[in-house]
Amino acid sequence: MESAPPPPSAETPGPRSPLLAALLGLLVPGLGQVYVGRPAKGALFLLAVLPTFLLGWALTDFTIVSPSRYALDFAAQAPLGGTIALAWSLAEGHVLERLPPFFEVGRLYTQVAGLLNLVVIADAVGEAIRRTRVHAARAALRVPAPALVDAPPPPEAPA
Repeated sequence: MESAPPPPSAETPGPRSPLLAALLGLLVPGLGQVYVGRPAKGALFLLAVLPTFLLGWALTDFTIVSPSRYALDFAAQAPLGGTIALAWSLAEGHVLERLPPFFEVGRLYTQVAGLLNLVVIADAVGEAIRRTRVHAARAALRVPAPALVDAPPPPEAPA
């Protein structure tokens, strides 16, 4: 008598695409974690990365997002993907007459937010890979063993 396979755990949903996890994490910080089944972790990352970027952007008087004027800063901010694209479109054409008092601090905040999101994306990709492997291992365990050919019959129980 075969026993039924254990039901899939809510903790480990089916396989997840690492590429899609990365793209979603690039679109919105933490969205990759939500996709791989970790919504609380995704919300935590969103609440860590987004305010860091927004505070830094505000400290630079909403000007630091520009690949032509601040190329190195923009390279560090680029892992924010959708967030940085939105900020770039909103800041286009905004020019400072003088530097705000906390401009350098703002630059640092925006760079840290971008690089932190790179770590967040890597976490989502790693989790997607792990869940895909777990799903494949569970599927392999459910495959019935091949029947033995010419196997002796099982011994009968004494009466």
